[in-house]
Amino acid sequence: MASPFAVFRRNRKAMIVALTVMVMFGFIFIPMLMDAMGTRQGTDPVIVSTARYGNLTQSQINQLVHRHARLVAFVRELGTAVMQAQGRGEEANKLLFHLRADESNPVPDVVRLWSLARYAQEIGMSVDNAAINDYLVQLTEKRVKPFVLDDILKRYSMRESELFELLRESLLSMGLVDAIVPSVAITTPGQRWDYFQRIRRQAKIELVPIPVKNYVGQVAEPNEAELKQFFEEHKKQPWPPASPTPGFFQPAKVRLRYIKADLEEIAEKHVTEAEVLAQYEQDKERYDRQNRPRIDLGAPDEPKTSPTSPSAPTGGSATPAPADSPATGPSAAAPSDSDPPAKPPVSGEPSAAEKQNGEAKPATESREMKEPDAASKNNGDAAAAAGDAMPAAKDNEPGKSESTSETPSTPGEKLSSAPATEESSFSRTQAPVRFASLADEPAAGGSEKADGNESPKPSGPSADGGPKEPKTEDNAKKPGESGVEPGKEQPSESPKPENGTPAGGTNAMNGDEPKPAASGSDQPAEPKTSVPETTVPPTGPTDEIKQQIRRELATRKIDELFQQVVRRLTQYRERRITEQGKVDPPDFEAWAKENNLVQINTDLLPEWELRKLELADALAESGGSFFETVFGQRLFVPTRGFDLRGSQFIWWPTEEAKPYTPKWEDDGVRKTVLDAWKLVKARDLAKQAADKLAAEARKAGKPLKEVFAGRADVEVLDPPEFTWMTAGSVAPLLSAGRLEVSAVGGVEWPGNEFMRTTFDLSPGESSVAMNQPRTFAYVIRVVDFTPSDNVLWESFTTLEYRHYAQIAANDMQAKLFGWFAQIQDAIGLKWERDYQDSPQE
Repeated sequence: MASPFAVFRRNRKAMIVALTVMVMFGFIFIPMLMDAMGTRQGTDPVIVSTARYGNLTQSQINQLVHRHARLVAFVRELGTAVMQAQGRGEEANKLLFHLRADESNPVPDVVRLWSLARYAQEIGMSVDNAAINDYLVQLTEKRVKPFVLDDILKRYSMRESELFELLRESLLSMGLVDAIVPSVAITTPGQRWDYFQRIRRQAKIELVPIPVKNYVGQVAEPNEAELKQFFEEHKKQPWPPASPTPGFFQPAKVRLRYIKADLEEIAEKHVTEAEVLAQYEQDKERYDRQNRPRIDLGAPDEPKTSPTSPSAPTGGSATPAPADSPATGPSAAAPSDSDPPAKPPVSGEPSAAEKQNGEAKPATESREMKEPDAASKNNGDAAAAAGDAMPAAKDNEPGKSESTSETPSTPGEKLSSAPATEESSFSRTQAPVRFASLADEPAAGGSEKADGNESPKPSGPSADGGPKEPKTEDNAKKPGESGVEPGKEQPSESPKPENGTPAGGTNAMNGDEPKPAASGSDQPAEPKTSVPETTVPPTGPTDEIKQQIRRELATRKIDELFQQVVRRLTQYRERRITEQGKVDPPDFEAWAKENNLVQINTDLLPEWELRKLELADALAESGGSFFETVFGQRLFVPTRGFDLRGSQFIWWPTEEAKPYTPKWEDDGVRKTVLDAWKLVKARDLAKQAADKLAAEARKAGKPLKEVFAGRADVEVLDPPEFTWMTAGSVAPLLSAGRLEVSAVGGVEWPGNEFMRTTFDLSPGESSVAMNQPRTFAYVIRVVDFTPSDNVLWESFTTLEYRHYAQIAANDMQAKLFGWFAQIQDAIGLKWERDYQDSPQE
C-alpha cells in the first residue's frame, strides 16, 4: 500500500493552493458572512433602531453618554470661569439646562438629544463653524481669556474639532426646541384665568377615603402568560411612590453618612467670651470701623413739624404755605387779621402741608405750579415747620440772580412747568441737610456774589408796591448754577442772623413784625439739622460685633472639625488598600455628639427617597447641587456643602447599588409582579365602591357626615381649606418661585386629577376622584368656594402674570414631551433591548 506522503508529494502544488484558499476563506470571508448575518450582535448588540438614521449599538451609546458627560463638565467649568471674571454665565446655564439628563440613567435623555439633532438636520437646519465661534463668544461673554479656554479643553482631553462637533449637535437640538417652544408657550386669557384661580380660589370640602388595598383580596389570580406580559411591559421603568404607573426597574441607590453643623449652635457652645475679646484685639481696626457712629438722615420728604415750637430752616429756600391754600395738617397755622395781604405763591415752592403729603398742589386753578426744587425738598423738615408758623410767602424769598430765561413779571401769568434737570434730579438723592462749611465755598462764576457783610435782599413786594419778580426755573431748581452760594443765599441758612434780621426772614421795608421762633424768646431759634451729635465711639466691641466675631470663630471651628473628618476618611481609604479591605470604617457617632454635631446614617435610597433628606437642598462647595455629586461619587470620599438656612454639611457614600432591570427568573420577582398586578386591578373595585357612596350622597343632598352617620365602615374627613396650587411657605402672590400641588389634610399625594375634579364641582355637589398614585379613591363633596368670582376677577385683572406663569410652564413641558414622542414615532425610533442588560465597554 502506497504511503499517503507519496500521494502528497505527487500532488503537493495543487493541495497547497487548495489549503491556501481554505485559510483565506476561513479568516476573511467567514467573518464577513457572520457580520452580514448578524451573528456578532451578541458582542455589540443594537439597543436603539430608527427607520431614518440607522441603529445605535451598545458601544455607540456608551460613546454618546461619555461625550455628553464631558460636554456637560466642560460647559459647567466654563460657566464658573465666566462668573469668576465678573460675568453672569446665563448662556452657559441655558445650555446646561438643555443638556440636563437623569443622573441615575442618562441614556434615554442622551438618545433623545441625538435624535433631535438629526431631525433638525433633516428639516433643513444647519450650524456652520462661524456660528459655533459666535456662540462661543456668547458663552464666554468676552471675559474668558483664550489660555483659560485651552486649559479647560486640556483638562478634559478634548480637541477643538471635538468641541465644535459636540456644540454643533447641541445647537441643532437646542435650535429645534427653541423653534417649537413659542407654539406651545402661548396662553389664552381663558387659560390664564384658569391658572390664576388655581392659586387663589380656596375650596372647603368633605371627604370619604377608600383604600385600594382593601380590595386586593377580591382580585382573581391571573394566568402565567398574563403575568409575564405585565412584567415585560413595565420592567424598564421605575415606580416612585407618587407614580400611578407600576414599574420594576431598580434605580441607582446610595447609602450615605453625613454630618451636619449648625453655625449658631457652634457659636453659642464652642466660642468663649475670652476668644471673642482676643479676636477683637487682634483685628481691632477692622471691627472698630463697624463700631463708629453713622449719620442717620431719616426718610426724605417726611417733615416733622410742631405747631408750638417751629424751628428755623437750615438750608435751601424756605417754603411758606400759600395764603389761599387751606390747612392740610396739624402744623398749618391760620393767618391773623393783622397780617398783611399775602403775596401769591412763587412757582416751584409748595407749602409745608403739601410737602408733608408728599406732593405739591396748585394754589389756584388759574396757576400751574412748578415741581418743587431739589433744595426745597431736601430741606423740607425744618423749612416746613418754620413756614407754617410765619406769615405768607412774602417773608423769605431769596435774592435774585442772573438768569438767561425770561419770567413773567405779573403774578397773573402762567408759569410753564418744565421737567427737572439732571442736576436737580441728582440733588434729590443727596442728604437732606447742608453743612455750614459749604457756606465758605466760592460762588459760581458769572453770577452775583453774596457778601457775608450785607443783609440779604428782602423778599415780598418791592418798595413801590409792585409785585416782586418770581423765581425762574434756573433759580428754583439749580441753586448751584445761579451763582449764589448755597450757604449765603438765604438768611435762614446762616447759623447766626446778620444785621438783626431774624432767621425767619422778615420784610423790614414794609414794617412787618418778625415772628418769634419760639415762645418767650426774642432771638431766632438755632438751626436744627438731622445730623447726630458727634460723640466719642464706645470702647470695646458692641453686642453686634461680638456676634459677628462668634460666627467667624464658629466657622473656623467647623472648618477644623470637618478637616478631621477628611483626614480620618483619607486614612481609612489608605488602610483599605493596604489591608485589602479588612478594616472597619470610622464611626463618627460619638465624635459628632462630643462636638455638638449631628451624624446621620441612611439606608440604601433611590433619588426620590434622598429628596426627603435635609441634604436635598444643599449646594456643594465645589459647584453643583447635592444630587449632581452624590451619584457616581467614590466611596468614603467626602463632599462639603451648605444650605440657605445656615447649616453646613459634609457627606460621603458608604455603599452604592447600580441600576438594573430584574429578570423574570430572579428570586422574588414573580411575587413582586403579582402584588403590583393585583393592586392595579383593585383600583377599579375601589372606584366602584366610591361611586356607590357618592350616589347616596347626591340622592340625600345633605352633608356627608349626616348621610353616613353611624356607618362604622365609612370615615368622613373635614380637611382645612386649600387652593389647587401653592408656593409652600412663601405666598404665591409675593413670589414668582416654584408652584406645586397643595397638600390636603387626609389625602396622600392629591395630584391634578383630584384637584380638577374638586374645583369643577359646584357647592353642594359630590363626585369621585383618585389620588395621584391611585392608591385611594375619594368621595368628594364641595361645601363652598372662597372668595367670590367678583373678588377673584378684580384681583386677576391687576395681578402680574409672572406670579403664576410657572403653571403654564408645567403644561408647556408636558406638551414638549408629547412633541418629542411624535418625533420619535415619525423617525421610527424603537428600543430593541434594555441598555442595562447589555455588556458595557
